[in-house]
Amino acid sequence: MIDVGYNPDVSTREKFKRLRQRQRQARYEARQRAGVALYPAPLGAIEIDALVALGWLREGTEIDRKHVGEAVAAAIRDMASRLRA
Repeated sequence: MIDVGYNPDVSTREKFKRLRQRQRQARYEARQRAGVALYPAPLGAIEIDALVALGWLREGTEIDRKHVGEAVAAAIRDMASRLRA
């Protein structure tokens, strides 16, 4: 169990809500320090199929947000490296 501290006036649900917010904030601050930003990108079937066809995304992982995000980031990094060369 995660220790969220003792406060008799705050419910357990509220404590976990605050804990999740602190964790989310810590991830945000770590990304900021690393110079990383998150951008929402609407992707449809055509874009997902292209990632699979080009080898950036393994078939069967199309619905996993983490895998799709990593595939998009890898494809963009590859394109950026080609511009520098």
